[in-house]
Amino acid sequence: SLTAGKNPGQVVTKPFVATGDRLLLNVDVSDEGEATVEVLDGDMQTIGGFELSSSVPLRGRSIQQTVRWTTKSKWSQLAGRKVRLRIRIRNADLYALWTGK
Repeated sequence: SLTAGKNPGQVVTKPFVATGDRLLLNVDVSDEGEATVEVLDGDMQTIGGFELSSSVPLRGRSIQQTVRWTTKSKWSQLAGRKVRLRIRIRNADLYALWTGK
């Protein structure tokens, strides 16, 4: 797992091809914590609509939290595209990520 305390931590994934309709995280977020996700292209540039600042913060403990953005951009729009994820967490433990229908 990836653990971050009061000071935020982040990880950038290796490139992969986006599939599925949803991006899901298994994350345990403590009080006053959050997890946010940004989608990057192959050149490490943010894909419009999938910025970290527009990621709806994930909170609480759940093995299956769906990542969403306030821009109304949907994970399914990225299907077939090579992407990376920048996942930022604070007061949280990140265990896994996957895509689903």
